[in-house]
Amino acid sequence: FLVSTLLVPLLAGLWWKRSTELGAILAILSGAITFIIAFFIIGVPTFSEVFCSVPVAIIFQVVGSFLSAPPSAETIKMVEGWHTES
Repeated sequence: FLVSTLLVPLLAGLWWKRSTELGAILAILSGAITFIIAFFIIGVPTFSEVFCSVPVAIIFQVVGSFLSAPPSAETIKMVEGWHTES
């Protein structure tokens, strides 16, 4: 469940400059809902729910990020600072 909800927003927030809060929220919600549907309602084989929910979370992360305003230059600079040597 944690992979389905947190993997995509975490990686997008760290490595994709266009990632936004709306995209992360939508990715978390869509990943969680898809996991719950696959696990409890459809009953897919064990661990297969992750393979269903992560692509859905990626789609919602991208769509949500493009529907909202891009991050400020200050935010992008701060994130880039995490990837440079001190």
